[in-house]
Amino acid sequence: MRRKIIGLALAIGLTGALLGVLGTTGVWQDAAEWAGLDAAAATTSRTSPPPAQTSVEVVTVPDNPARPPNTPGPQPEPQLDKNGKPVCAVDPSYFDKKVDGLKDAAEQAWKRARQAAWEAGLTLCVHDGKRSTAAQQAEFDAALALHGSVAKARQYVLPPEQSLHVKGLAVDVQPRASAAWLERTRGEFGWCRRYANEPWHFEYSAGYQSGGCPELLPHP
Repeated sequence: MRRKIIGLALAIGLTGALLGVLGTTGVWQDAAEWAGLDAAAATTSRTSPPPAQTSVEVVTVPDNPARPPNTPGPQPEPQLDKNGKPVCAVDPSYFDKKVDGLKDAAEQAWKRARQAAWEAGLTLCVHDGKRSTAAQQAEFDAALALHGSVAKARQYVLPPEQSLHVKGLAVDVQPRASAAWLERTRGEFGWCRRYANEPWHFEYSAGYQSGGCPELLPHP
């Protein structure tokens, strides 16, 4: 019995000494602080609602964004053949001639039509535009020699004084798909097909933009 009492007394004494050491070194205070924080966190988790979730839209921007569809931008300059002549981009057998010999209004209208065609996926090529009087006369003479009469030749080539090519108000359009596209614009750009036997030949008039294209004539 005495041994038990002595052992209990020793245990109590050791416990007291240990508590004193912990309090002196701060270990006890630190432990109490952590216990208090844990208790506070547990209480908060039981009583406070979770933070609201916010929706964030993530937008990915490509390093090199592509051009939007149907807006290819300015049409590139045509390639040149070995003789320095511009070649139609869709068919190397067609030369894409310059239109700077046309009347100013016709030239600007052609450039607008050309850009619209480019944005539609087509290339308008000028197979023939402004002609000199001598060039038109040579073509008419060749047609006269081929067909044997002025009346017959005029169905294919007009003499210089009547030709809108000479006046700078006509173009021959290549390739055929591009000419067909221009015809479907029905004068929107001031250019209209005029002859049933020449699907490539178009003439300019400012009135076509407001009044549309006139009926086709059978031939020049």
